[in-house]
Amino acid sequence: MSGYNQTFSHDQYQALDIAARVSSCLSLSGSSFTIISFLSYPPLQKPVNRLAFSIAIANIFGCLAYSWGQYPIRAGRSSAWCQTQGFFIQWFVMTDPLLVMIMAFNVLLTVRTKRKATELKKIDLYAVLLAFVLPAIPALVFLCWRPDGKTLYGPATMWCWIGREKDILRLWSFYVPIW
Repeated sequence: MSGYNQTFSHDQYQALDIAARVSSCLSLSGSSFTIISFLSYPPLQKPVNRLAFSIAIANIFGCLAYSWGQYPIRAGRSSAWCQTQGFFIQWFVMTDPLLVMIMAFNVLLTVRTKRKATELKKIDLYAVLLAFVLPAIPALVFLCWRPDGKTLYGPATMWCWIGREKDILRLWSFYVPIW
């Protein structure tokens, strides 16, 4: 347990930053390919692909925030860049697992109850809207909330997100709902 309190060296942070930015750019490319394919090839516009399209949209914004790396931290806690990065991470990274859950639910409905694509299409719109709106609520609240006179979004080791001093809030507003 003593390894938990150890910090990374500057070179290790830089290597992690580069790895996160490169993987974000690769994910942005994959998401862009998914979106372009879905929009330009009508036979792909089926229920499961609509959900993959929605995941790709959320992923674009999440990866965009990650691709900025540590620059928003250097811009300062109160900067629009830091606040935008924290907002995007809180909103869109939380949207991804909700959309995957909807996709799994669609598979369950198709396999177990023999629902047709037309029946699923009726609920898909509401489910996707819910998956985007639910995480937006805490993301907006955290953007406006100023406990102790400071912005809630701030340095969180590798990027701006819920600041380190509010780890318990990060746990309960992000990790617990995902699990």
